[in-house]
Amino acid sequence: MIPLNLQRTARRLLWPPGRAQRLFGSLKNVWKNLSLTQLAFAAVFFPTLFYLYDETTHHVLIIDSINLPQDTSKNGFTSAVMVNQVGDALRRIEAVTQTQMNKDSVRLPQEAVSPPSIEVPSTKFGINDLVAILRSVFRIYPQRITGDVILSQTLPAPIPILNTYRCDNVSSLAGGPFAVATVYATSARRSRSSSVRFVVPIDDMDGLVQCTAEVVLMQVNPYILAVYKKQQGNGQASLQIIDEMLQEPSLDDGVRIAAYILQGKLLSDQKDDAKAEASFQKAIEIDRARRRWYNHPSPPHAADAYNSWGNMLEDRKEYNKAIEKYEMAVGLDPSDAMVYDDWGVAIDDQNQDHDAKKLEAAIEKFQTAVKLDPKSAGAYLNWAIVIDEQNTNKEGEQYRAAKEYQAAIEKFQTSIKLDPKDAHAHKNLGDVYHKGEDYADADAEYRKATELDPKYSLAFKNWGDMFLAQRNYPEAIDKYRKAMQLDPKYKVYNNWGNALEEWEKSDRDAIASNQKKINHDAKNADARKGLAEAHDQLKKLLEARKQFDEVQAPSQDEE
Repeated sequence: MIPLNLQRTARRLLWPPGRAQRLFGSLKNVWKNLSLTQLAFAAVFFPTLFYLYDETTHHVLIIDSINLPQDTSKNGFTSAVMVNQVGDALRRIEAVTQTQMNKDSVRLPQEAVSPPSIEVPSTKFGINDLVAILRSVFRIYPQRITGDVILSQTLPAPIPILNTYRCDNVSSLAGGPFAVATVYATSARRSRSSSVRFVVPIDDMDGLVQCTAEVVLMQVNPYILAVYKKQQGNGQASLQIIDEMLQEPSLDDGVRIAAYILQGKLLSDQKDDAKAEASFQKAIEIDRARRRWYNHPSPPHAADAYNSWGNMLEDRKEYNKAIEKYEMAVGLDPSDAMVYDDWGVAIDDQNQDHDAKKLEAAIEKFQTAVKLDPKSAGAYLNWAIVIDEQNTNKEGEQYRAAKEYQAAIEKFQTSIKLDPKDAHAHKNLGDVYHKGEDYADADAEYRKATELDPKYSLAFKNWGDMFLAQRNYPEAIDKYRKAMQLDPKYKVYNNWGNALEEWEKSDRDAIASNQKKINHDAKNADARKGLAEAHDQLKKLLEARKQFDEVQAPSQDEE
C-alpha cells in the first residue's frame, strides 16, 4: 500500500469576521461628510428619479376627444363633459373589478389588473413633459382614444372593417332616433389601431357614457371588462371576451394565466366541467413553464387555478378531490387566506353528521384564514356557522345557555362589521337569534337581510318560521308568500300550509271559547269583543286560504 500525503487547503470564509463592521464604518464616514445641501439634493433627487421611472414605464391612456352632434352639445353635454364622465365610469369599473379580483385571488402585475390612468396633456413644460420625452426616447407610447357620435333615424348597416359591440345597460332599441358611436384606439406601441362601433338610443346619455367606457376598456384591457361582465351576471359575454383574448399570440403570460382561470370559472358556472378543468390545467402548465427558469416575483398563479378548481369540485360535492386541490394551492402559496377559508367550508360541507373532530378541523382552517387576513369577513362568517353547528342538538333555553351561542353571535357580528352589506351574514345571525328565541333581534336581522337583498327567498322563509313560532300567523304567511314568489320550494309551501292549519285551529278554538263564555254570560263584553276579533280573523284566514289554493305546489323531488 502506498501512503498518500493529502494537503489540506485553507477554507476561505464567504463573509470574514469584521466585514460588516468595516462596511458600517464606511457608510458612517460617508454620512458624516455629507453637507446639508447634499442631503437636501438627495432627498429631492431620488424620489424624483423613482417618480420619473414609475411614470415613464406605467401604461397611460389618453382620451383626446369624442366628437358629439350639435344637438347634444346645445344641451350642455359637450365633448369635455362626456370625456370626464367616461373617465368616472372607468374608475367605477376599476373599483368594482378590483374588489371582485381580491375575492377571487387573481393576482397579476398592476398594469394588467387596473385600467390605465387617464391623463390630460399639459401645456406647460414640467416634470410631466420630461416624462413624455423619456417615453418618446424609450418608445413607451400612451394609448390614445378618440371617437365620433352621429345621429341616425334607423339602425346602421354592418360595416365589415368595424367591430360591433353590444351594449347591455341601455334602454330598448325598438325605435329611433339613435346615437351611433365609433371609438378609435391606437395601441401603446403604435403597431396597430382598432375601431369599434355601438348604438344606443339618442336620449340615453348614461348608456352612451357607460358603453363608451366599456368599449375603451375592451380595447385597452379586455380582461378587466371580462371580470366586470361576469360580476354583472353576463357570463356569456365575459366568456366571449376571454376567448378572443386567448387567441392573441402576444398576450402576457400573467394575463393569459388569469384569463384561463376566469375561463375555467365561467365554464364551471355553465356546468361544462370537463372544459373548465382543461382551462385550470392550462393555467397551471403555463405558470409552471414560466417558473422553470426563474422565480417569478408575483404569487403563484397556479395556486389560484388550484383554488378555483377546488371550488368547482366542491360545488359538485366531490369534497375529497376539492380538498386535494386546496392542499396543492396552499403548498404553492401558504399565505392565501381565501384558500384556507374555502378548505374549511369543504370540510364542513362534507361533515353532514356534525362530527366534532371535523368541526374542529374546519374551525382550524377559518382561524388560519383570519390570522392571514384579519379583514376576511367571509372567514368570520363561515367560522360562526360552524360554531353554531356545534350547538345544533340544543333548543330554546339550553341552546341559548351554551357557550357556542354567544361565540357564534360574536363572530357573526365581526363579519358584519367588516362587511355590513352582506345579506347572508345578517340572515345567519337572525337564524341564531331565532333558535335562541330572541325574536326581537332575529326580526331586525331578517329585516336587514331582506333590505340588502330583496330577492333573498331563504331569508323570507326563515323570517316566516320565526313569526310562526310566535303564532303570528298573518305575518308568517306574508313572508312565506314572498319567499314562494321569489323561489318556489316545497318546504316553503309546506310551512305556509302548516301556518294556515295552525291559524285555523287557533281561530276555531277562539270562536268556541268566546261563544261558550257568551252562552254562560250574555253581557260578557270581553268575550263579545274576542268573538268579533275571531270572526274578523276568520275572514282574513279564508282570504289567505284562497291565495294559498291558487298557488301550484312545487315538486318535493326538486328540494
